[in-house]
Amino acid sequence: MKAIKIKILMAAVALTTTCLMANAYALSVTETTTLMAPPAKVWTTIGNFGSLDWHPAVVKTEITKGTAGHAGAVRKITLQDGSLIIEEQLSQQDHALTYRIVDSPLPVTGYESELKVEVDGDHTKVTWSSSFDAKEGVKDEDAKGSIAGVYTGGFEALKKQFGGTAQ
Repeated sequence: MKAIKIKILMAAVALTTTCLMANAYALSVTETTTLMAPPAKVWTTIGNFGSLDWHPAVVKTEITKGTAGHAGAVRKITLQDGSLIIEEQLSQQDHALTYRIVDSPLPVTGYESELKVEVDGDHTKVTWSSSFDAKEGVKDEDAKGSIAGVYTGGFEALKKQFGGTAQ
């Protein structure tokens, strides 16, 4: 009995070590912008998991499972070029939501992201951050550049809508 417990414990340690090592090599991107509008107004626009209409690359967003704003909701995003991204909402709290990509043409795997809105003096600070790995055959800097481009494109549209400050 004792030998079985030791084997189980050793297997658990090996699995945990493998998971930690896999995450140790994850890439990350964090972009921020400051907008000239109150956080509640900005959150009303970007905090709805069921609508990415504010992003210029997006043609349509639809919830295909669950309810937007709740863990487990799944959205299908149709991009300007006709490609699709499937994402699952992981959580949502005061002015912050987290989600993961289930399937996409982007050059990344294991993508998890947080979109957060905070008070910044008389303005609103929006932070979009993620961690992921580059798909096989894709250079790390290319994967990071692709994700940073998605964030920057969204932020440019938000600046046009709400006014933005220099970063």
